[in-house]
Formats: sequence, C-alpha cells, structure tokens
Amino acid sequence: KINGSIATIGREGSITLADRATGQIRWQTGSFGKLSTKPAFSEESVVFGTSDKVLFVISAKDGSIVSRQSAEMTPTSVTFSKDAGFTAGDERGNVSLFGSSNTKTVWRFKSGAAVTSVTATDEGILVSSLDNFVYFISDYNGDVIWKRRLSGRVIDGGLIVGGYLVVLIYGENSAY
Repeated sequence: KINGSIATIGREGSITLADRATGQIRWQTGSFGKLSTKPAFSEESVVFGTSDKVLFVISAKDGSIVSRQSAEMTPTSVTFSKDAGFTAGDERGNVSLFGSSNTKTVWRFKSGAAVTSVTATDEGILVSSLDNFVYFISDYNGDVIWKRRLSGRVIDGGLIVGGYLVVLIYGENSAY
C-alpha cells in the first residue's frame, strides 16, 4: 500500500499503482528488468534489484526513476533504512547502505555467503546469510552489534515479534 493505493510489481520489473477504492490505474511503468529481490515499499518510493545488477528507486508519486545504481554483484535483498536511504545485500555476501540524497555507498559490510535478507529496525539492520549466521549491524557505520550462528541456513529472513526475531531454518521443523 502506497499513499492509499495498491502497488504491484511484475517479475520483469513493471510497476502499476492503482487506487485502492476504485481500482483506477494512477500510473504504470515499463519493464526495468528481471527482478532479483523482493521490492521494498515506502510512502515515497519503491526499491528493488534486478538480475542485470542494477538497483532502482522509483517514485511512488509518478513512477519516475529517482535513482539507478549499478551493483558489482546481483542484488538479493533490499530494504529502506530509517534515514530514507536504502540497504541492499548481494549474492557474494556484501551489504551496502546507500544514502538518501545520492547513490553513493555510505558503508559496506561483508558476510561469509550470499545475503538472503536485510531488514531495517529502529536500532539497526538485521541480515541473514547463507553462512548460517544472522547479523545485527549498525545502520550508522555497518559495524556488527551482534551475530548468531544457527544450525542451518535462513532462506528468507525472519519475523520481528515483540522485539524478538523469529527465523525458520531450511529443512528443520523448528524456529529460533
């Protein structure tokens, strides 16, 4: 939901914003490329990565490109940060924070394997990786606040419930 509207994004990166009450299309874009991440939505914009190693920020107001950032590796996860910038993880374990006023990298963190999710919280950024770790890193400078080794791979992030992070491990019948 964006500004009282419903946003949809297709696998090939086309975005449609429709009025929630009437279904009338407010704006629609062409394809930006095959998605490599789940999109992240805010009231102002949409951010996503493509298999062409590009990160896009699209305006929720009119569907125009706010920024287009080339990535060194294929992005695997994105989230908005609390300062209106965004954070992206990639297939090689890099996590980068991009500032709100430009597309320059503010900081970079390196995990031991591909990043499966990045989630912004009020206190920092949660990162899950195929190296069997969940990291909690500072959104200010990318330093590790804590990390937790799990018994298996966290395939798709977790759920924050009452101040706790709950994750499911691939191939196991338990949650941590």
